[in-house]
Amino acid sequence: MDSIVRYIAKQFYSMERVIYNEAGSTVLYKGEFKKSIKQNFETFSPTDFIAALTAHIPERHQNI
Repeated sequence: MDSIVRYIAKQFYSMERVIYNEAGSTVLYKGEFKKSIKQNFETFSPTDFIAALTAHIPERHQNI
């Protein structure tokens, strides 16, 4: 039960790192620097950003 409470209480992303560009209709997410791609951000369409977020929601009855 403790692991479920910790999972629910911890936010896995920070809204301070999310920037919505209305003019370009894109979402910019600033993260940690990745050496492999040499950048600290990713650009998404709004629907792709929502898909990326919802991919982190565990399936029902999945052990976390």
